[in-house]
Amino acid sequence: MDKKEIKAKKINFIYLIPVIIIVTPILLGLLLNIPGGKLTIGDEGSWVGFFCNYSSGIIGGIVA
Repeated sequence: MDKKEIKAKKINFIYLIPVIIIVTPILLGLLLNIPGGKLTIGDEGSWVGFFCNYSSGIIGGIVA
């Protein structure tokens, strides 16, 4: 791989991170509002708390 390909991949990665940060809460909100009947365990607040803990663990692992 030459320098141009590496630079292009870095630029794509830089643009991908904000998109993921913006799209993930929107998708989570949409998924939590789908009526699941008896299949849904817990309430919306519990799932948001779980997602926050899970994502902060991933971010902490990347930073460390």
